[in-house]
Amino acid sequence: MRPYMHPALWCALAALGFFVVALTLAPSTGAGENSCQPIVIVDQPTANATVQGSTTLAGWAVDQGDATGSDTGILDVVVYRDGEASAGGVLVGRTTKVARPDVDVVFALGGALAGWTLGADFGSVTAGSHTLYVYALTQCGWFTTTVPIVVLSPPAEIQLDSPASGQAVATGQQIVVAGWAADRAGPGTGVDAVHVYADGPAGAGGIMLGAANYGPARDDVAAAVGKTEWTTSGFEFRWTVSGLAPGPHTLYVYAPSTASGQWSYRTVDIGVAADNIAAPPAGPTPGRTTGESGTGTYGATCGPGYVYSSGRCVSPGGATGSCPAGYLYQNGTCISPGAGPSSCGPGYVYSSGRCIPTGSATGSCPPGYVYLNGTCVRVGSGGCGYVNPYANRVC
Repeated sequence: MRPYMHPALWCALAALGFFVVALTLAPSTGAGENSCQPIVIVDQPTANATVQGSTTLAGWAVDQGDATGSDTGILDVVVYRDGEASAGGVLVGRTTKVARPDVDVVFALGGALAGWTLGADFGSVTAGSHTLYVYALTQCGWFTTTVPIVVLSPPAEIQLDSPASGQAVATGQQIVVAGWAADRAGPGTGVDAVHVYADGPAGAGGIMLGAANYGPARDDVAAAVGKTEWTTSGFEFRWTVSGLAPGPHTLYVYAPSTASGQWSYRTVDIGVAADNIAAPPAGPTPGRTTGESGTGTYGATCGPGYVYSSGRCVSPGGATGSCPAGYLYQNGTCISPGAGPSSCGPGYVYSSGRCIPTGSATGSCPPGYVYLNGTCVRVGSGGCGYVNPYANRVC
């Protein structure tokens, strides 16, 4: 039986871009032939759409023969998969009603909860073609519509331990891209490689940085998921930063599922410091402590054409050509020629070409640092220091 719908409503729904599917009437409760005229719409997924893992199902339903005011005439909406409810179908779940003001306008309703939504997880569903059965309950009984879908195998799981999101790095510095990757579809870890790209997805402008070492032990991961075969799910990629302009960049970390052959990725943002900023000493970059040495950074970490001065790398020609118009080079930085005591705000004094807090010599530097040449440097470092423009730290 196909429910009756007034021709004017067909036009209104078409104008909204809705596609109205034919409905099947389940055994009725004895109401009149046209007393129930339900419309059940599935907005997502659309017919033959691909779904993967956690997916939101959504749409709306109205019984145009019974809807009035804030009442849609729909008592409930539930979703089954791969069969009718009474013929072996798998219950996906009961939906939640939500507001749909656009539907209210079409049916002259007010504040009705005509929309429905349901979060579904297709991660354990066999890849391939499947059918969703969406049931709407009216006073006449259950009405149903079907939507064919294609389920994809779930992507490999990728977790990044380092670098930290937004971590500042410098050209010539070695960083470690590390974490773990696995696919529940298996066998084993379900993953056999990890590749790292910069500034774009693979095949879409991304620059391949290299292949990570895949297989380091991750007993913590295996214990957390209860899968001993994931003990070797770790990966590590050591990369010396090069070829990236100063500024923000994004790393793409890829891993393939050995079950489906599908590659998935996770991203992490980093910031590359300008070339005239001294690079931090070699070694782990996250969470630097006051116990780490800062010696040996004088000339070795400055790029070609730069020298170390007052805690940073500067151009030797800064006095004449490297400073912006209206500035001159003094004590390792570019300053305004008119800078002086009158230019500093309350609580600051003029020293070595910059404004500094009046307590800098004794109290403004963190523990383990002293004030020297307009900046805080590590005690015992012999004046070594670097300025990190992204994290506002010195070594």
